[in-house]
Amino acid sequence: TRRAFPGCIKHIFLHHSATEMDKGTENMIHIFNSRGIASSHKGIDGLGNIETILEDKFRANCQAVDGYMFNTSGMSVELIALGYMDNNNKRSDGKYYQGNYGLPPEKTALAVDFNGNAKPYKGYDRFAAYTQKQVDATVVLIKAWAEKFKIPFVFNQAQFDLMFPPKGKINSTWLKNISTTRGVFTHNSVVDGKVDIYPDPLLVKTFKTEFPPGSKYDPTSQNSVVKSDWEL
Repeated sequence: TRRAFPGCIKHIFLHHSATEMDKGTENMIHIFNSRGIASSHKGIDGLGNIETILEDKFRANCQAVDGYMFNTSGMSVELIALGYMDNNNKRSDGKYYQGNYGLPPEKTALAVDFNGNAKPYKGYDRFAAYTQKQVDATVVLIKAWAEKFKIPFVFNQAQFDLMFPPKGKINSTWLKNISTTRGVFTHNSVVDGKVDIYPDPLLVKTFKTEFPPGSKYDPTSQNSVVKSDWEL
């Protein structure tokens, strides 16, 4: 059990599993078991099923960063998805590939900026697409954790930049800011070499709709549900 739980929780970290979506959460759990440690609290498959891997009160070994306690302060979820494809490497079978794993075009998507315009992320144009059901389930989970642990989430340009920083952005000042800021982040937010999760067009569009300024997940909103007791 984490020390000082639930008061220690300040962050929600979004990841993707880098495993095949069609194989579901079970394949990811098999990988976790082979490592001997659990690496996430929840997994969300392409059908939007949310599976509990580890109870909230336990620490997941998911976003370890030397000198910071992000595993202790964070709730973590893995979206089951393969990740980046090999820079538009479309082969004769019509599929895009990551190594030996191929996906048809309709199961891939181009990374986007906050405004929904196609823009490569950390050198990769195309990724395995998240499904709408998967993104909707992610929203449900974020809202549940946000209310439970009083974690704010306003998805504006500034928050997009914290969740999807460019390579080379992260330094000690950046990490200190993340460590002291309650909010929703990604593995990219704390580990420079990660592409996990990526700015998927469905995810960006849905987050803008579900977590706009002034919603109840905005701590400055009159009807906010994420204010800590001392802020009320």
